[in-house]
Amino acid sequence: MSRSFNREPCARACRRSPSGSGALGAGRALSGVEKAKHSRGRRPEPPSNEAAALSSAGAAGDGCTAFVSILNRKEQAVENPGRDSRVRSLRTRRKMPIAGSTNIGLHHLRSAVAAADCGSFRQAAAMLGIRHSLLSRSVSQLEHHVGVTLFKRSRGGAVPTLAGRSILRISRMILEQVDTLVVTGRSSGRGDSGRLSIGFCTSISAGNLRASLVEFRQRAPQVDLATVERSRTRLVSALRNGTIDIAIVPGQRPLLDSKRLPVWSERILILLPKDHPLAAHKDIYWTDLRNETVLLSQYDPGTDIEDLLISNLVADDKRPRIERHDVSRGIIKSLISMGLGISLVMESDVGATFAGLTYREIQDGTGPSHISFHAHWREDNENPALQRFLALLAERYPSPPVGGE
Repeated sequence: MSRSFNREPCARACRRSPSGSGALGAGRALSGVEKAKHSRGRRPEPPSNEAAALSSAGAAGDGCTAFVSILNRKEQAVENPGRDSRVRSLRTRRKMPIAGSTNIGLHHLRSAVAAADCGSFRQAAAMLGIRHSLLSRSVSQLEHHVGVTLFKRSRGGAVPTLAGRSILRISRMILEQVDTLVVTGRSSGRGDSGRLSIGFCTSISAGNLRASLVEFRQRAPQVDLATVERSRTRLVSALRNGTIDIAIVPGQRPLLDSKRLPVWSERILILLPKDHPLAAHKDIYWTDLRNETVLLSQYDPGTDIEDLLISNLVADDKRPRIERHDVSRGIIKSLISMGLGISLVMESDVGATFAGLTYREIQDGTGPSHISFHAHWREDNENPALQRFLALLAERYPSPPVGGE
């Protein structure tokens, strides 16, 4: 039921007191009503805005107008009792803390990444040196914070879901950045000569990259040398965000926002079982691969080998079947030894021998097939260790500048 205030007595009081004293009297009456409320057990409140307005209005000689305006506001408040409470509720909600990403810790990310790498919560817990229950709880908490299920759990292990693979990819990037942050901070704190991070996607069991790293270690033993093996795509991302200082990759394609230096070239070799029919050939050509299955690892140099294969075998019916596996090159060699196919590798891979396998050189019409390598780095990278390594490469492999240098 709505209520309304009787304005007539107030109006008469105002007419009797042109100077505003009637408004002050009405204000005292209103104050008496407030005191009656307090006497019924309510906690006393400071003077209301209405009383303050009446006092100031009375002093100014315009008390009637002010008092009637206050009565109007009170009437509206009685007719709309929920408005003020809704406003207070809204203000309260705005002050509530927001839970979510602020509760995600590095231990959550490390637990999830370890579980994905091991394919089992128990193996991941053993690798991290923590209890299985603790790792399981960390993964569950991360799933709660991000709002998605990261793993499909079964007796056979844990397999990342589609959404989980995206979260895990970002988690790995965050952990790499944090590790880099810690190492950089420690190096600066010790006042040593710094750190150099080199990324690559080929083997360092032999070849020019191995020789360059050995010589750089001899020349600058005080520099912390970090090596990062990733696919070409991930190396490009790591170079852009500063996770690595330099990437040495095969192929002629330039990387965006980077400088490059041609360094060396390597022969393309075929890795196959010793009892394979092609192993008995003195010379092997690209056309000899027509009916073969070529196995490649995700760490192989991107699509450069495929591009070279396609350029030598234009017709589709003459190309071999290519299978890419999300495993290391060591597992690829195991698959070859099982008779599941052959593989194309760089010359630098010959240092990593495998029982029952052999390397053979593949040729085109002019001789052995080669792929050239380039060093890529960001122009704004002022790391002194990087400049020293680039000087070593320029000294070992002199060549004219390319790529707009």
